[in-house]
Formats: sequence, C-alpha cells, structure tokens
Amino acid sequence: MNEKVASFRGVSLVSCGTLRMELKQLEEEGFLDADKILYTTPGLHEVCSELKEQVLRRVNQALETSDKVIVVYGSLCYVDPVDMSGLDKLLETFGPNVKRIKAQNCVDALAGR
Repeated sequence: MNEKVASFRGVSLVSCGTLRMELKQLEEEGFLDADKILYTTPGLHEVCSELKEQVLRRVNQALETSDKVIVVYGSLCYVDPVDMSGLDKLLETFGPNVKRIKAQNCVDALAGR
C-alpha cells in the first residue's frame, strides 16, 4: 500500500509561543517538517498592538524562507478594539500564500473544537 505522507516542506509557521513545546514535540516525532517555525511572545492577546507588530514581523521573516506561511493563532487571540477586523484581515495584506489556521484559541488549534 502506497500511503501519501503529509508534509509541511515549503511552508513556514508563525505561532504563538504558548504552543512552542507542542510544536517542538511534533517536530521531534517527524510529523512537522516545516521549513521554519517562528514564535511570538506568549500571552500577547492581552497587548494587541504588540501582538500585531510581532505577527507582522514574524510573517515577513517566514516569507524570507518559504513562499507559504501558516499562522498558528486563533481568531479570538487578536481583537483590535479600534478596527475589530481581526487577524485574518491583517494577514490578507500578504496575499493568498499566508493563511491562518481555522481555530478560535490555542486549545482549539491543537485538539479542534
């Protein structure tokens, strides 16, 4: 039987530092073979302006390594009280090769709803 194995080659990840240990474990087990994983400081959902700045900086860094970037952040992690459009709107500025996982928070990102 010829099973196709999923691969993250050609993709870099930008993740909240809260998930660092979990993503490192997936790397060590050989499941996660992304080109690069960049982390933001954990807990930035409490400081939206800093979260925005770090996510933008990390995505730009990730694009230096890979053409595609997956952002591992939940939809509830970044809420700009001025704009309210959220992280997806912010990421649209990078074009179609930068996508956020469809999760609401970090537990949802790992285990699903």
